[in-house]
Amino acid sequence: MKFSFAVLLSFLPFCAFTQTGGINTFDFLQLPVSARSNALGGNQFSWDSTDISLGIENPAAYNPAMNRKMAFNTSIYPGGINHGYAAYSWNNQKLKTSFGAGIQYVAYGNFEQTDESGRVIGNFSASEYMLHSGAARQYGPFRYGTNMKIIYSQLESYNSFGFAVDFGGLYIDSSKNLALGISVLNLGYQLFTYTPGTRESLPFDIRIALSKKLEHVPFRFDVVVHHLYTWDIRYNDPNQSNPTNIFGIDTLNTIKPKTYFADKLARHFIFGGELILGPSLKIRMGYNHQRRMEFSENIRRSWAGFSFGAGIRIAHVNIDYSLASYNVAGTAHMFSLSTNLNTFLPKERY
Repeated sequence: MKFSFAVLLSFLPFCAFTQTGGINTFDFLQLPVSARSNALGGNQFSWDSTDISLGIENPAAYNPAMNRKMAFNTSIYPGGINHGYAAYSWNNQKLKTSFGAGIQYVAYGNFEQTDESGRVIGNFSASEYMLHSGAARQYGPFRYGTNMKIIYSQLESYNSFGFAVDFGGLYIDSSKNLALGISVLNLGYQLFTYTPGTRESLPFDIRIALSKKLEHVPFRFDVVVHHLYTWDIRYNDPNQSNPTNIFGIDTLNTIKPKTYFADKLARHFIFGGELILGPSLKIRMGYNHQRRMEFSENIRRSWAGFSFGAGIRIAHVNIDYSLASYNVAGTAHMFSLSTNLNTFLPKERY
């Protein structure tokens, strides 16, 4: 653990200046990787000891109950963009350690290549990939873990390569159906840049998540607080002109500017809820305030920021679906399929 914290501190200088708003490379790492997480608002932690997709949100989530569990997730975004994630987890009793590995990808599709006059001269494609492996161990009611990531991006003839690490901690109180976790994500470095001399930062984040199942009601609520390392994550539009009155006087110098305290605070929170209708059916809903404020339109906000989903278990297979509204222009649909190979294969021996 001392070595892990030393590595963490050594990377902090690279992340201190990191902000939201599209200045990072490999931003696809912030996309929800499972239908369950997507339905709960995105980047949700909602504790489930058998959901191996949690390992990418918090590596401390890997545990013996995920032994030989595998999951496949795919989502369809507006414009035909395809995003997916596949993962596998196993447990080693001798080492008292749980492991997980997975691959995340985004395929942006094919595009027409044109010259400065608009004449089509060819086609090109764009895609990004992340391969990771992680491990977690138990210490009393606490779990701790880490992920190692290799990242590759190919945008037309431009390529980039980088690496990152995640750290996670998790406290679980089974008697109270309570879980509290912290994640330090995407501490890394862009080794090879798209263009010489232009190195970009990774989408670093620090999150705290709370998951609590009510005692007498079949309902679990979840709260995630993200971007804890910085206060203001509002998007500042550089094209927005200063308001003036009919005399042409800049009103910014005469009117006290708004502080937007409530909005700045709310943008750090993601809320989710899961209604548990028996062991085989779950209904989910989430709200992401930052997503709503950045993607909704002033004239018509629609359902931007809200997400919905459901999960059903058929025999030994879990099937999940989610719908997340980003803008009036489109929504994101995600499907997940997971199962435990222990139900189909002979038991492992150590």
